[in-house]
Amino acid sequence: MLLNTLLIVLSSQCVWARKSEPSFNEADAGLFRGSDKYDFAIEVPAAEMECFWHFAHQSGSFYLMYMVQWVTGMANDPRLFVTVNSPQGVLMASKNEAVGQLNFQTEVTGFYRMCLGNHNNKFGGIRVFMNFGVIYEGFVESKGEMEEGEKVLNSTLTDIEVFVSIIHGVFKIYF
Repeated sequence: MLLNTLLIVLSSQCVWARKSEPSFNEADAGLFRGSDKYDFAIEVPAAEMECFWHFAHQSGSFYLMYMVQWVTGMANDPRLFVTVNSPQGVLMASKNEAVGQLNFQTEVTGFYRMCLGNHNNKFGGIRVFMNFGVIYEGFVESKGEMEEGEKVLNSTLTDIEVFVSIIHGVFKIYF
């Protein structure tokens, strides 16, 4: 745990990071108060970290869900070290698991940093599915949007389960 924390601190100045929203000045801060969400998959190379920034206003409900889809190379540990920091650098949430969900109320307006660290594997990458965003009070998604999101998530989870069962079958044959 201490090693993971040290690695996060030392690599916090990640040059190749991504921001999910354009920078707003204070005059534009009130324009967007709905809900925003993103979902995609990314590969985190061996012993490295990928960081993303996501803009959120104060008093929003921030969520991050992730799931390791597969490991590559000589990776043998599916756990992923995930942290979310506030715009001031305060640690808001962290986990070191293969599947996880982080939720918290945003306390300040600004860019929240999410980092995915593959520090448990020195010789293999990990592919991770991410779903994150911010929901503001008073925003209600239509029933159709919610059902569509559930269908996509269930389909993705089913595909992952099938893939994992195939991999387990292959390992049983060869090992």
